[in-house]
Amino acid sequence: MLCTDNEELGTLDKVESHVTHIIADIIYKDTRVLEHMRSLKEETRFTIQSSRTKSSTKEKVDDNKKIDTKSDPNTYKLYFEWKCPSQFVKPHQTLALNRGEDEKILSVKVVVPDWFYNKLERYCLTLWKSGFWVRKGLGDACNRLIKPWLSRHVRSDLTATAQKEAVKTFTTNLEKYLLTEPIKNRTILGLDPGFRAGCKVGIINSNGEKLDACTIHPDLRQHKSFDPAAKQLKDLISKYGVELIGLGNGTACRETELWLKKHNLCDNVPIIIVPEQGASIYSISKEAQKEHPNMDPNLISALSIARRVLDPLGELIKVDPKNLGVGLYQHDIPPKMLETALDSAVEKVVSLVGVDINTASQAMLRRISGLNEGRAKKIIEYRQENSGFQSRAEIMKVPGIGKITFQQCAGFLTVLDSSEPLDTTIIHPESYKIAKSFAQKIGVNLKDLTKPHFPQIVESKVITINISQTSEELSTDVCTLELIINAFKQKKYEDNVITFCKPVYSVAVLNAEQLKEGTTLTGVVRNVVPFGCFVDCGVGDNGLIHRSNLGGNQTPKLGDRVAVTVISSPKPKKIQLRLDKILD
Repeated sequence: MLCTDNEELGTLDKVESHVTHIIADIIYKDTRVLEHMRSLKEETRFTIQSSRTKSSTKEKVDDNKKIDTKSDPNTYKLYFEWKCPSQFVKPHQTLALNRGEDEKILSVKVVVPDWFYNKLERYCLTLWKSGFWVRKGLGDACNRLIKPWLSRHVRSDLTATAQKEAVKTFTTNLEKYLLTEPIKNRTILGLDPGFRAGCKVGIINSNGEKLDACTIHPDLRQHKSFDPAAKQLKDLISKYGVELIGLGNGTACRETELWLKKHNLCDNVPIIIVPEQGASIYSISKEAQKEHPNMDPNLISALSIARRVLDPLGELIKVDPKNLGVGLYQHDIPPKMLETALDSAVEKVVSLVGVDINTASQAMLRRISGLNEGRAKKIIEYRQENSGFQSRAEIMKVPGIGKITFQQCAGFLTVLDSSEPLDTTIIHPESYKIAKSFAQKIGVNLKDLTKPHFPQIVESKVITINISQTSEELSTDVCTLELIINAFKQKKYEDNVITFCKPVYSVAVLNAEQLKEGTTLTGVVRNVVPFGCFVDCGVGDNGLIHRSNLGGNQTPKLGDRVAVTVISSPKPKKIQLRLDKILD
């Protein structure tokens, strides 16, 4: 009997279609089927396919209309006709596909093999007796429900794996980046170069406090014989006794470097190149406005560049992690994952080298155990009023820091010019007595603690001692004694610490337009990823050395100076480079 009153049930075909939908829904929601699908998913080898979307091929007709995508479609040219078994898809490929799909340039699908459907059908036939309706309902369920379910789960698994790898890459780079060697006890001039808006100048003292900030407008094209900006900068250098110039590596860096040399501004004041990723973003952040109320953000970025030289760790943690310029597709990683990775990296670095209380930023101090926003602010106020801390014990004089807080934070805060040598280490004041007894036992003088040869002497002395026995003799535990030994053995700056470099760029090449195949360049490694590394050669965009072009057993690390050769520069892709050698 047909229901003639209802148009949806007026024919046999319509009734059959509705019954099929109901059965498909029953099959899909059955817990036994779901469990079996999950099991089959783990055994199945899916294929990931991508192609270019039709919308991204349409040419922009009206100039007033904004393009729907953020990137040039040709950035994803490799994935226009691409397929790969899911088990062989690399993390960076997954993240590229996801970004291309989000920008509506790529269409991505998961191809499910017939094997999966056949296995699932055989299983469903064992659960229900009516073969005809099971096959019909399962066919409908596969098209409408199971295929999208599989696609979501396969893509989700690939994305989760890719994000973990991306966070790992980010953390590895970040830990090394945060360990950039600080340059202490100097008046530093930070220079944020630019063409139209001029060059922003920020000058800080040896404690990181602002001395001056202004904008100069140099003739970077060097058309004038006399440039007033050169005299202005020379006067600033003389007035404040500038001992070092930190030049940002962004737009107009090369031209500014040549301008400084032409006007003899760096004859007596050395120049170093400072990575400025994230400085502009930080300068307009709430953190920056709180630190420098009512100050021009452009000038804040120049001060930030100067502080990156004095205290890289304290300055870099102010920047949103995704804007630090290290890692793999870090803009596509959930912010919380990056924040957690940043916290982990900072904790590891602080535990390794400590934090110089005389230069640390408020953002850095509030991350230290026992300190918060209010206590960090009071430490900085005390530091400014008293021209810095002379010893760790002086921390107790800061209002709001009592005995308990001191116990929590003292081991992480170092005072580099203290009369107590142990104040320069990560050894807690509570362990000073043990550390001094141990130093006496192995026959070393703590006054030599900061000297280059001290770690080597300690290394040779501790080879012969029994840690467990010695810890008992000193009435301490093994962990405390090992921490003291590690602090004694730690070189002032370990081999894996990045050092700022003087300009290493090729003088003959100033921009990417001058590049051609076979051009040799020098540069600095700014980012290391699973498929190679990116090198700043001073031509604007960083060039890529693919791992296939690293040559032999050479593996550059973040901050390494390298000599490279251009092998191709297909726009809009990255400049392709081959590694020739790692420079000293």
